[in-house]
Amino acid sequence: MKRIMMLAIAAMMMTACGNKTAQGGDQDSTATVETAGAEGRDGVGVPSLKTDTMSYEIVDGIYTLSYFVDYPVAGSDSLVESVRKFINDYLGGAYEGPLDKGRDMLKKDAEIEFGNFLESCGNADDEEIDELFLKKMVNKRVETDDFVTYRAFTSQYFGGAHGIAYESGHTFSKANGKCFGYDMMKGLDSPAFKRLIKEGLRKFFSKEGDGQGMSDEDLKEELVSFDGSIDELPLPDTEPYMTEQGVTFVYQPYEISYYAAGRPEFTVSFNDVRPYLKPQAIELFLSRQDFDVKQLVMALKHYEDYELLDGIGLKLIYEDSYQNEEMEESEVMFGKDIEKGSKEHPIGFALKATSDHAFYYSMALDTSTRPNLGFVNQKDALSFIENTLKTEPFDYEGMTYYIHPKERDGERYIHIETPYGGDDFETRYVLYPVRQDNGFWRIEIEYYV
Repeated sequence: MKRIMMLAIAAMMMTACGNKTAQGGDQDSTATVETAGAEGRDGVGVPSLKTDTMSYEIVDGIYTLSYFVDYPVAGSDSLVESVRKFINDYLGGAYEGPLDKGRDMLKKDAEIEFGNFLESCGNADDEEIDELFLKKMVNKRVETDDFVTYRAFTSQYFGGAHGIAYESGHTFSKANGKCFGYDMMKGLDSPAFKRLIKEGLRKFFSKEGDGQGMSDEDLKEELVSFDGSIDELPLPDTEPYMTEQGVTFVYQPYEISYYAAGRPEFTVSFNDVRPYLKPQAIELFLSRQDFDVKQLVMALKHYEDYELLDGIGLKLIYEDSYQNEEMEESEVMFGKDIEKGSKEHPIGFALKATSDHAFYYSMALDTSTRPNLGFVNQKDALSFIENTLKTEPFDYEGMTYYIHPKERDGERYIHIETPYGGDDFETRYVLYPVRQDNGFWRIEIEYYV
């Protein structure tokens, strides 16, 4: 039975991006679901994916096959087509007709799959079993300005000791319908990413869900299907997918642990996973994600790592330097939707915004380090401040950062601090009040080394 189960897992992993007798029933609920169109960065509504809830069931004695899907009926053409093809493949792929006929698809796929299901059950009906079943659900779970994520879930019992269930997520770009996967990631064999895998699984298996108190030896005991080094854990066979929180990785039953462990999974936050996303992934799936204080801390700590900054959406605009009689000054400028203009001063260039939501991040290096964050849109600058104030303590590179607003001369300054013994905190960075400067709304940052 375990061999059959693992073959079923492999087959599904290939799908990425009364007294009743032999009867089928179209159980369409006629429900229509539509996520409200979000406002895009250009101020134009981003088309949402509109779906109809459809179902189909075949019951023959103790045998039951049922399908339940959120079928796309409206949205961008490329996205609708990609999701429809995915659903058809996941349900068996027997249907070859027009993809806009969702109910016809369910019926055809179900009828062919039911025959395969009966064959897989073999002589299981000789046992004292009340029901043998194959159930598949494909539901829209997340929609942002940039992507839509579907959850695909299969539950089956073909006889034997117990049934089994598989789950996977599938993320589609709203720009062109392309599906996110391992091919859009990089550095997955690096020691740093291997640590993310280990810590993710440690949190999953720990009693409190925080990874605390679970040693490497304890974790290794949970991973009964893996006999390698705890520092060389494999990625799941299932493709990763995106949620509002980050990128989720899920192992199927028996893939890395025992049956009772279910489907071990963990989510790596966008802040932590960005360095491992190729530029194409950021452009397709995270282009509208707001720049936040976690990414600012990353930029402040690694302002010389241009590749890392590019990974969080900050493109190098220019590097410039100026030598006067006393010292040499230098400046480096990064930005999103920013172009370099004319040279109007001894150091630096004028900046030209190419969208209503452009912003820049600059570092002026002389006797001190003076970063600045500038937004072309005042609302974006104020939104950054308000979102920063709402940010819970977060960890980055072994340190926990806290956000503490403080009043000074009747104005509010934001201190980004780390614990320093007892209840004391050490200030790392201070965000000054928003000021208008040369066509941008600028936030000066005080940098404590």
